[in-house]
Amino acid sequence: MQTSPTIPTPDQTQQAVLTLIAALKADKDLYHAYQANIAMAIKDERDKYTKDSEIDKELMHEIANAGAIRFLNILCEGAEDPAAPLNGAPYSLKPESYLEKLTDLQTKIGYKPGSVHPVAMLGLMGEVGEVSQEARFEEWAKFVPDGQRIANKLNRRSGNFELNAGMLDSIKKDIRDIHKDIILVAIDDDEAFDKELADTFYYLKAVAAGRGLTIEDLARMSYQKVIERRGQVVEGDPAK
Repeated sequence: MQTSPTIPTPDQTQQAVLTLIAALKADKDLYHAYQANIAMAIKDERDKYTKDSEIDKELMHEIANAGAIRFLNILCEGAEDPAAPLNGAPYSLKPESYLEKLTDLQTKIGYKPGSVHPVAMLGLMGEVGEVSQEARFEEWAKFVPDGQRIANKLNRRSGNFELNAGMLDSIKKDIRDIHKDIILVAIDDDEAFDKELADTFYYLKAVAAGRGLTIEDLARMSYQKVIERRGQVVEGDPAK
C-alpha cells in the first residue's frame, strides 16, 4: 500500500529555498545550469507559438537569458533589475558572452585599438578565399536559361580567391614569425576604410544567417578553435 508523500511544513519549505539560494550564490556552475534551463524553457514556449522568422535568433537568446536572470535575481535578492548582481556573489550574472571572451583573447595577443595589425589584415583577406573553397555556385533550377553557364563562370572567378588564400597565408606566417616588427598597415582614408569594413561585417552576418548562425555563435566557434590550437592564451602571446 502506497503512502501519501509527506507535505513539508512552511518552515521546512523556507529552509529548502534558502539552501537553494545559498547554493546558487556560491556555485557559479550551478547558477549557470539553472539559468540555461530556465532560458531554454522560455525559448521552447516561444517556439510553440511563434514562427522562427518572426523573431531574430540572437535576440531570442538575449531575451530568454535576461528573463532567466531576472527570475533568479528576484528569487535570490528580490532585485528586479536583470543586470543587478547578487550581494556577495563571486561572479557576474550576465550571460556568458563568447564575443567578449574572444575580444579579451585578441587583446592579449596584440589586436588592440590604435593600429590595424598586419596579421589581422592578411588573415581577413585570406579567410575570404578559404571560405570560397568550402562553397560553390550551382544553377537554381535546370530550366533556368544559362543557369549552369553562369554558375560555372562564378566558380571560375571565385577560384581566384582560393589561389590567393594560400599565398596570403604564407605571407601572413612570414610577417608573424620573421618580419613582425617591420611591416605595418597604412590607411589613407579612415572613414572609407571603416565603411568598407562595415560592409564586410554586413555580408558576414548575412552569410551566417543563411547558415542559421548568429554572431555569438561565430564568436563561440572562433574562441573554441583558438583555445584548441593554442591552449591557454596569456598577455604578450604572438598574434595569429
